Amino acid sequence: MKQRLIILTSLIMTFFGLISMVTNYLLGFGPVMVGLMAVIAVLFFSYYLVGRFNLMDRKIYMLISLTFLVIINIAWFYNYGSRGPVFLMFIILYAFYIFIWEKRMLLVVSVVLLINVLVLFLLEWQNPNFTGNYPDESLRISDVYLGLFIAILLILAFALTVKLNYMREYAQARKSDQLKSAFLANMSHEIRTPLNAIVGFSSLVSDDVFDQEQKDEFKRMINENSDYLMFLIEDIIDLSKIEVGALQFKMSEVRLDELFEKLKQSFGRSPGHDRKQLHIHYQLQLDNPTISTDVFRLEQILRNLINNAIKFTEQGEVEFGVEQRDGEITFYVKDSGIGIRPENIEIIFDRFVKVEERGKNMVRGTGIGLFLSKQLIEKLGGRIWVESEYGHGTTFYFTINHLVDEKAVF
Repeated sequence: MKQRLIILTSLIMTFFGLISMVTNYLLGFGPVMVGLMAVIAVLFFSYYLVGRFNLMDRKIYMLISLTFLVIINIAWFYNYGSRGPVFLMFIILYAFYIFIWEKRMLLVVSVVLLINVLVLFLLEWQNPNFTGNYPDESLRISDVYLGLFIAILLILAFALTVKLNYMREYAQARKSDQLKSAFLANMSHEIRTPLNAIVGFSSLVSDDVFDQEQKDEFKRMINENSDYLMFLIEDIIDLSKIEVGALQFKMSEVRLDELFEKLKQSFGRSPGHDRKQLHIHYQLQLDNPTISTDVFRLEQILRNLINNAIKFTEQGEVEFGVEQRDGEITFYVKDSGIGIRPENIEIIFDRFVKVEERGKNMVRGTGIGLFLSKQLIEKLGGRIWVESEYGHGTTFYFTINHLVDEKAVF
């Protein structure tokens, strides 16, 4: 909301500066007031551009707040003090502070603004003619009403920004609540399915009616569902840790060739994946296959992405690997599956979102795999992106900072 407020306020202040510059010239004010309004227009247009290009940060907020304060103080001296519309601008400024700052910082700027107004009051009280007088009453009335118009316009802008932000946040909260409900319903199914398989096949293993080959198949099914359940629970726990900021990383030396071979063997042995006639392989395009990172988290990310690729690829190949791209170590997972529709590209990394094709068979999934992977990658100082052509496969790319502080806690 802060950024939208800054953008809107800066745009209004730009127009305010231009209109006031022309008005002050027509009303016969001196060159200082005309020049001051020109400076206001230029400054706030630059702030508007900063906001539009997403360059806002705490320093910019502070700079804009100070600019407001300095300009109002200068205007007070050259615009006839309390006789003019400047005190209205102090009210606007405080409203601006309330929207931008919070807690301790809001208290600090409130005290500064109060002291500022008190000093101006004492100056004018001790020296009533210090700021001068309007040449005539009609000029004073025109100036005050112009200031009132601008003040109303700014207050309206603030109120509309807050209202629009509230409506947007309310809509997002409702959507999140609906997704969470769907997630919980789906989660109960996702947990119950492997549990039923484990319990059911466990009881069959000890039954003498089945031969050894069938029992071996039952054992494989028990192992497969046990692994799925274990990874599912780990993802849920990690998602909870991310929510409360308690996720930890343990850095160590990782040999990527050993990790990739482990992943290939793991997915290649899965009975469900064998039935799909998939060729699962990897490429290691690095001179030095050893990096420093959290091997458990890296494996977790790759497992989520590879498993996701296999889910949506009935036949063909799934390739994963690492390469040097634009000076960065870039991992990728590529499949020849159904691809992703363009309208779904933006939402696949959202929490609890599970994109499925109408008319297609349902696949296992909770809607947290890609979201969790994105969060882990960002915590490791990297980024993730996807390239996909609908009907012709998908490739996920991600980078990580392989020199992260070993004591990092997120």
